[in-house]
Amino acid sequence: MLHRRGQSDERRRRMLVDDTSHEGVGGQRLSKARKELGTRPRYEEATIEKQIRISDLVPQRGWIHPLLFFTLMLGVAGLLGLHHWQQLRPGTGLEIFDLAQPTSLAVWITSLGLLAVATLSLVIFSLRRWRKSDYHTRYRVWLWISMGAVLSSAAIATSWQNAVAQGLATMTGWSLPAGTLLFWLIPTGLCYSILAIRLLLEVRGCKMASIALWTAMVMYCLLVASAIGVHAGLPDSTIVMAVGGCQLGMVAILFSGLLWYAHHVLLDIEGLLQIREKTRQSKKATGKRRGVNGDATKKSAPPQGLTDLEPTTPERAAEVVCETEFEDEELKNQTKRSKIRRKTRSERMAQSDIDEEKEAESSRRKQHKLSKSERKRLRKQKARERHAA
Repeated sequence: MLHRRGQSDERRRRMLVDDTSHEGVGGQRLSKARKELGTRPRYEEATIEKQIRISDLVPQRGWIHPLLFFTLMLGVAGLLGLHHWQQLRPGTGLEIFDLAQPTSLAVWITSLGLLAVATLSLVIFSLRRWRKSDYHTRYRVWLWISMGAVLSSAAIATSWQNAVAQGLATMTGWSLPAGTLLFWLIPTGLCYSILAIRLLLEVRGCKMASIALWTAMVMYCLLVASAIGVHAGLPDSTIVMAVGGCQLGMVAILFSGLLWYAHHVLLDIEGLLQIREKTRQSKKATGKRRGVNGDATKKSAPPQGLTDLEPTTPERAAEVVCETEFEDEELKNQTKRSKIRRKTRSERMAQSDIDEEKEAESSRRKQHKLSKSERKRLRKQKARERHAA
């Protein structure tokens, strides 16, 4: 008995089934091209559909976002703890955990975190630019956010801003109070302020993203104050830990806030955000209505006994009977009118169906092709008519 390769036969059979069952213009064009070239596909046809989409990079579950936030905060606390542990044991070769060193682990993690923020900004840009109501193309702010994050990452990793500030000081010949620090701090602060205001207007619909952005702005202000020299009489070790913690925490909080806003955009794309807003508004309206009804009930309590303006019991009974008869008659009239409307609508629909059937029958008759015998009989009949004439 000959040896058979079962897996190869099964794969060949599955590929044949996929080729025969594939539908769509693209699949027909690909299969036609393959027949003309006489080649077999080297990949499965569903390869492109199985690739990861941009929206798959954003977590869909709501509980993942707070879990990721607390994980990042624990990482920041761990780096601060490693710095404190390294300060207690100097000279052990663990300067990588020292926050004051320009090549420490915290600096590289901050640089990588800013690159992650830039990537997430591009993801939000690719999702946000499909909104139909954005006539002024405000979604382009995410490109500027991404560019700013990349430049900030490079500045933390290489300190290129100091070289630029030194060059500007040499070219202008100015002498500012803080040396060359203000040559790069003032333009950077202005650019970051404009981007922060624009970003606050962009994410104002997501509360968590707004809170995260405000927190990151406060931490950046603390970093600026520390760079200028406002230390408030604190020891150097505390200042180093505070600056390192603010730098790491700012990046972690900013990344978490943007990730939350990306989830917010996905909910808006799927239409779930509008459903939540409508449910919230209906609950608020129901609560207000209940409060108004309760206040009206409390304020307008019925008086005890009858007043001079109220009718007596027989008169009120006669009025109730008249009102009931009027309401019954009105209800009957409404029912009769609704029946007449339904009947008229059904007659119109039936007439339209009949007209459509007639049109379809006439079109079928027009499109009907004559057979060979019918064409021959028609020619003989026309010849007889011509001879008779």
